Amino acid sequence: MRGRRGLYGFLAAGALALLAGRWLAGQYADWALHQSLGFDDLWRTKASTLVVLRAGAFTIAVAYAFAHFVAVRQSIVSLVLPSRLGGLEIPEEIPAGRLTWLAFVLAVLVALGFAALPQDWTQAALAWDGVRFGEVDPYLQRDLGFYVAWLPWERALQTRAMLLTLVLGALVTTLYALTPSLRWTANGLYVSTWVRRHLAVLAGTLVALIGWGWRIDRFERMTPGSGVWLDATTEAVFSAFDHRIALPYRALAAFATLPIATVLVYAGWRGYVRTALVMLSTLVLIGPVASALLPVIAKRPLAPYSAQGRAAARPYRNTAALYTRRAFGVDAIARDSVAVVPADQLSRRVSAWDPAALVELAEGGRRRDTTVTLGWASTATGLEAIAVHRSRDVEADAWGTHRFVAAGADDSGRPFYAPSLGDGRLPAVLVHPDAKGSRLVPDRRGDVAASAFETTTQRIALAWAEQDPRLLLRELPSPRPRLMTARDVRSRIGRLLPFLTLGPTITPHVRGDSLYWFVEGFITARRYPLSEAVLLDGRPYHYIQHAATVVVQAQTGQLTVIPTDTPEAIMRAWQGMASGTFTPLAAAPEWIRRERPPAVDWMTVQGSGLAHVGFPADSFGIRRLARPDDADADVSAGGPTLFAYDSAGTLGWALPVDLPFAGRTLGILVARGGAQRRTEYLAYETARWTTILESLQNAADQAGFGRSLPDARRGRVQAIPTAGGPVWVQSYYEWPQDGEPRLAGVVVSQGGKVMAARTLAEAFGERRSAESPVGDAFRERVARLYDAMQAAQHSGDWRAYGEAWTALGRLLQRP
Repeated sequence: MRGRRGLYGFLAAGALALLAGRWLAGQYADWALHQSLGFDDLWRTKASTLVVLRAGAFTIAVAYAFAHFVAVRQSIVSLVLPSRLGGLEIPEEIPAGRLTWLAFVLAVLVALGFAALPQDWTQAALAWDGVRFGEVDPYLQRDLGFYVAWLPWERALQTRAMLLTLVLGALVTTLYALTPSLRWTANGLYVSTWVRRHLAVLAGTLVALIGWGWRIDRFERMTPGSGVWLDATTEAVFSAFDHRIALPYRALAAFATLPIATVLVYAGWRGYVRTALVMLSTLVLIGPVASALLPVIAKRPLAPYSAQGRAAARPYRNTAALYTRRAFGVDAIARDSVAVVPADQLSRRVSAWDPAALVELAEGGRRRDTTVTLGWASTATGLEAIAVHRSRDVEADAWGTHRFVAAGADDSGRPFYAPSLGDGRLPAVLVHPDAKGSRLVPDRRGDVAASAFETTTQRIALAWAEQDPRLLLRELPSPRPRLMTARDVRSRIGRLLPFLTLGPTITPHVRGDSLYWFVEGFITARRYPLSEAVLLDGRPYHYIQHAATVVVQAQTGQLTVIPTDTPEAIMRAWQGMASGTFTPLAAAPEWIRRERPPAVDWMTVQGSGLAHVGFPADSFGIRRLARPDDADADVSAGGPTLFAYDSAGTLGWALPVDLPFAGRTLGILVARGGAQRRTEYLAYETARWTTILESLQNAADQAGFGRSLPDARRGRVQAIPTAGGPVWVQSYYEWPQDGEPRLAGVVVSQGGKVMAARTLAEAFGERRSAESPVGDAFRERVARLYDAMQAAQHSGDWRAYGEAWTALGRLLQRP
């Protein structure tokens, strides 16, 4: 017997040692990653918060569980187990002290499981920080920070307390069922007085927790409202019913659970079964039954489709519009001064190619086992599209770039190649979208943001954390071996900055032979009073604010987190807790300040909010910010098509703002990049959006490159801000099923005048095409082509050399 107990004890100790080792290895790996990036203060905030969370959860759970298990232990007078000695069976009584220790061990196991549940440490950190917005809601007079920072944390506490109580109730009932105190008899279920009193206390605790949940429901109702009278297509908003009836009643019901719980415990303690049933019935009546009946009773005077209901709903709608504008930054949209593209630069600063067509060309011009990500750059020669391509082979390091003159096309309909120094190949890229697994790399220059993998302790800990013992057998690169983990762009940012919600757009940026990824980070909340919901990356939120731009260096994994100039309250709290994590814009490299891509995801959020509620003192109805431009499916894929403001690197992107029910387009919403990055609104009423689309299509048909082509494809409609109002540009392609796309023509609509031509320059009426620059632009193009030929010759990339040679011949008009 003792040998068997020793074996069980050894196995249990071994299992605990393995779990503890895995946990310690994970903690070390997490610290090493933060330390390699210089995010030590953020890691300390995370570690201290998690320690307090798990220690607090364990302490409370073990005390709570032990109290219940000791109560079960007290109901057991003695526990006798049979034991065998030789051929004799001798009953053996378990000592009372051992039973108490067994109750403690069970409590510890329950507490360990409870403490090991996933913990959102960012939620706890914000709640403990006491974030304040400095503004209260008009109905419950709570600071807005209470809804965004504290309320989610309180809901998590209530949910976990309810879960712990239910689990303990099930375990306690099971343990009692193993004793004579709870059993089936010939007369039915027998419940001893001790068990009845214990279960009554558990039931009373559950009722009190339900009341706590109803209290939280009262505040959560401030966000979406009840929506009890709306159909399935209408979004629920806070209404007169919620303010006048639902909120007061929910407060009364939450308070009523306390006397109900008290009477329920007393009735169970004294054995008053009927009284206990009355209390439980009362709980059901004031809860789900009343929630179903109250809307029916209040429907006639307060329903929004009656005259009285519409009058009652008007102030709530106005308040919701105010809070929606604040929640999604509609008030931050600039309308006083809007940057425009100079009219004489349109043929060079606007793309004649859609991203999907350029990606297909970049893939088709190389091996078919490549994937391509498209970026944009503004140069003295005009707008350029940069295709960053990589092999799909996980063992390959084939990374490179391919530049196109975005505004031009040759006689065959292909874009012009725009080489520059560094085209062709890039150094090994460690961090990129959809990267999988870890990777051992040397840190030759001391700038790789990865965990050190030099000593035996480091190697064992990191291999254990990655659950990959093969790492211990691999040959170490030199000098200074590092283990690069979290190599996917999104997972890397999400692991290091979990308080940010990332936008869906990842923009590549190439400088020489260095590759960077730009991602926009947002502060989001599902609980923000009175605002409507807006989607970000397919998920609804009631509060979205642009917080920071995260720049990821692809070859080293370094992160630069640049907060916005005017961070909101939640972001200010994080800056206070981990100031060393953030780099102010003034301290960022000059090229980042000058060449930041437009925040297209933030513009989309602001535009969605604008579509819901409009600008203050606006008489227009619901807008539409969308792309119903009839583009073909294989052309509409891909990221946004950017345009250039100047040659200093300032890029932009715009979408039309349509008023579908009034039959006109109100203007365009513009995301402006560069040093003065912001969202702007160019108000300029034009014809119905469908009329604009029809005029573009008719011009293409009359020019002979529209629907008459056997393999015709329509591109997306671009909106370009100019001093004379929006300019609409749409490209058309000849794109066979098994071939590469060719530019068939471009249609431009400006000031009611529609022009169709083979190239963008001809559509704008220019005699000199975009591929024939003059002056400084001509000299820069020649120098870049020469540099590209020289770089290709040194690297042995004869295909790139030939493309540069051909482009130089076209430029000199000597093909």
